Amino acid sequence: MAKPAFNHVKKHLANEQAAEKKAGAIVFVSDRKQARITALDFVTFATSEEDPDFLKNGDVFTDEQQVLGKLTEPSSRRCLEHGIGVIHEGLSKTEMTLMKRLFKEGAIRLLVVAQSLSWELMGLAANIVVLMDVERYDGKEGRMVEYPMADVLQMEGLASRTLVTSSGQRVAPKCLLMCYTPRRDYFVKFLQEPLPVESDLAENLHDALNAEIVVGTVTSKQDAVDWMTWTFLYRRLAPNPNYYNLSGRTPQHVNDFLSQLIEDTVEDLQNARCVKVDEENEMDIEAVNFGKIAAFYGVSY
Repeated sequence: MAKPAFNHVKKHLANEQAAEKKAGAIVFVSDRKQARITALDFVTFATSEEDPDFLKNGDVFTDEQQVLGKLTEPSSRRCLEHGIGVIHEGLSKTEMTLMKRLFKEGAIRLLVVAQSLSWELMGLAANIVVLMDVERYDGKEGRMVEYPMADVLQMEGLASRTLVTSSGQRVAPKCLLMCYTPRRDYFVKFLQEPLPVESDLAENLHDALNAEIVVGTVTSKQDAVDWMTWTFLYRRLAPNPNYYNLSGRTPQHVNDFLSQLIEDTVEDLQNARCVKVDEENEMDIEAVNFGKIAAFYGVSY
């Protein structure tokens, strides 16, 4: 996959030659070994071009020999000579900081980074980001595992630099994700469609309901059920009943669920001596306990 990735990077960066070589590319690979191999492959591809140093900005890269002397790996020095930086777990903090500084200043235009260090690139921005595969080998499990989706979104988010050429043409950032064909639709759907958001109110209802009782919004169990109909939880019960362990999505199923949820929550609050329920199911705050809580927080009551 190195050759298609390099061709895509070269094509994108070539469209921006008139903008004084300000565009940059970041390529993510699975591990440090793959980072070294991929970077050296890119060096081979670059030397076969008419302009072998098109990934290096000589106007900015003025102290080249001094910079190369700070690197301990011969492969990293060779790659840096052609404007290609490498970041992986085998580098020291000083070397990583050097690579990121050269890329941020525009001295080099291509970074090859191990996936596990994607969160170390905070503050950097590129015109094109390439994810060469979305799997890595997990030694503990003894198999290939997919990148965490949070890491995929982090890597994709680094493609955030929009440039304007001397002719006024805007060069929009791009992200190239390379994966097996059966997984293509999955990533397209996940990256382009909004993520579903669900409510956690059912697990944290005790504090919320107790607060509403204190301020007088809720004075009975029926008030509590009516109050629940104004929450985000109520809006999500019918569209996604399985997430909330509902047996159905009809209004009767939703009402039964809310009634039982209120019954259980009020019983727990009553056992904790936060509320008391009279014969008419009127709920009042236990004044002595509320007074202790108010005193604890320094509130006059």
